[in-house]
Amino acid sequence: MSQIVSCIFQLEFHGPLHIANPRAEYDSSERVVHSDTLYAAIMSAWAMLDASDWITPEPTFALSSLFPYKQKQNGCQYFLPKPVGVFKANNDQSIRKKIKKVRYIDLELFAQWAKGFTIEANADHVAGDFYVSKLDAETEEEKKQEQNKIRNYISSEVYPRVRVPRMEGKDAEPYYIERIWFAEGCGLYCIFIGTQEDYDKVKTALNFLQDEGIGTDRHVGNGLFKLNEANLPNEFHFNANDHKYLVNLSLFCPESVEQLKNLLPQNDNHISYELVRRGGWITTEPYLTLRKKHVTMFREGSVFATTDNLNGPYGGFLVAGKTHKVHPWNDDQLHKIYRSGRAIFVPVKID
Repeated sequence: MSQIVSCIFQLEFHGPLHIANPRAEYDSSERVVHSDTLYAAIMSAWAMLDASDWITPEPTFALSSLFPYKQKQNGCQYFLPKPVGVFKANNDQSIRKKIKKVRYIDLELFAQWAKGFTIEANADHVAGDFYVSKLDAETEEEKKQEQNKIRNYISSEVYPRVRVPRMEGKDAEPYYIERIWFAEGCGLYCIFIGTQEDYDKVKTALNFLQDEGIGTDRHVGNGLFKLNEANLPNEFHFNANDHKYLVNLSLFCPESVEQLKNLLPQNDNHISYELVRRGGWITTEPYLTLRKKHVTMFREGSVFATTDNLNGPYGGFLVAGKTHKVHPWNDDQLHKIYRSGRAIFVPVKID
């Protein structure tokens, strides 16, 4: 068996980014690049690099979705989606409201929870969508400044644009597009798991995408980034042999009904999940007006029961998931289009 490589890819954006939302409305950008989008961008890059033979319906590697990170003086602070049940129940209504709005917790806190600890919520550690285990500050004023930096890791502006029709006699149509910007030292990262050969191929694609961009409106400079690479911190090395539950770090589509039943047993109050419907338009000429088939998947941060029919462990992670064909119909002229539900799972121990 080939040696498994695992690492972190950091995308340090040096320009604006627009991520299409489910309604395909330009005036609002998503803040998350889901794993299926990242898989598709990599395979699209291979096609543009004349390496279509690298594209397979079922990827042999695994990627997490892109999550926020922030550079610090002593390293990098990584954030992960907040699973249900991280924080102890609290009767203070003001704290509960703040915690409910939290979308991400830092890696240090996530690692504690994965070992079986629940966390006593502290409103002072909430910074908008984020909950940080500790702040690099001593005075109250410094704490507020640190919280504001984390809270404002993304800013956005809405720009007017004009759509010029190709047919004569039709008027130009104005529209608006939201572009998001990352604060200095902030960006998005993903986890990679695969063989050395997989790593080389994915790195080739990401190096190409640095200058090609990801997301919408790349032809006007959106989505350009600098690719950095880092080793997995110690907190990412989970104990895959002593756990009761799993949390997915990618969009996940079960491989079979049997696997789904094992992951979602009845009468288990720790199980929690959210479903997301993924669709979109075909972006290849001459089929730009055709929609892909929709696929419903489990959103990142869902909590499942453990099961034996997952691949791994790979350095503490587990991998499972299925790819769906999403082209509207079978046509020799229409190339095959897939949406990957292959996900990375973290083993967790919940008391």
